[in-house]
Amino acid sequence: MRVCKKCGERKSINEFVKSKRGLYGRRYTCNKCRNKRAMDLYYKDHDRRLKEAKIYRERNKDKINERERKCKKQYRDKNREKLKQYFREYRTKNRERINKCKIEWLNKNPEARIRRRLYQLAYNNKPHVKERNKEYRKNHKEMEILSKKKYVNNNREKVRICGNKYMKRQIDEISDRYIKKLINQVYNLSKNDITQDLIESWRQTLINKRLIKSKRNEKISTS
Repeated sequence: MRVCKKCGERKSINEFVKSKRGLYGRRYTCNKCRNKRAMDLYYKDHDRRLKEAKIYRERNKDKINERERKCKKQYRDKNREKLKQYFREYRTKNRERINKCKIEWLNKNPEARIRRRLYQLAYNNKPHVKERNKEYRKNHKEMEILSKKKYVNNNREKVRICGNKYMKRQIDEISDRYIKKLINQVYNLSKNDITQDLIESWRQTLINKRLIKSKRNEKISTS
């Protein structure tokens, strides 16, 4: 036990900071009094201290950033599992709010949406990712079907609009998929029986039909 010279209270030796010059290797004032004095000095010259701190940060920006990076990395390395658990629980509890904020941000930044989509496509086209996704779909086929059905039921209007846009684009471009669908409807052939030469001949026929139709419409409009 030791008496604090500032407040006069008798306190445990652990309540005093270590000091080589003090009695018993401790300072003469307790931690509470030292903290109070530090706070009083801080708020006494508050504006001056803020200016000094700002000047110091501007002069030593790289040094401060490097120190912060090291501290954050050390903390992450020591508490990796703890942080994983925390963020997992946070995402689960705030999933709706996170998705809402993400959608709002992507709507305000269309370029970021495009970059994100390109990154996803590039990542999903990597061989090891393709193999992993294929294996996952194979092992979770029923779960994937249920997930798709659930999404379609919850977003019927959105799915209908997207489907119409996609089909219109396929028709306008006269894509292979659209031609295969037409051939299947007319001749009831499987996809494996439809050759590329047959697709090209159908494409040329469709192009000619569209040209004839457009010229006929022009003639009708001018007459």
